[in-house]
Amino acid sequence: MKDSAMKIEGLDISGVIWDKDIPEMVKAMKGAGVTEFTISDTSCRIVRTLAVFEENGAKLQGLTSVKSGWCDFDTGEPKMKPAFLMKIM
Repeated sequence: MKDSAMKIEGLDISGVIWDKDIPEMVKAMKGAGVTEFTISDTSCRIVRTLAVFEENGAKLQGLTSVKSGWCDFDTGEPKMKPAFLMKIM
């Protein structure tokens, strides 16, 4: 498992992910050379979504933090939000 305080930049999926689209998404990421990505979606179906990614070769590595689209006015830096770190096998 990755350190929960780890911060990575790269591909983050923050919107709704349809189960039927996951096989093609994983295939496209493999073709583009993507080896890791994050999912910061907080929908109630996220456990099912993670299971479908696992079934298609993207394995859950742990939790991490990614930049949100919002600025922390105290620090001037982007606010961080939790995300699932996935690795394409």
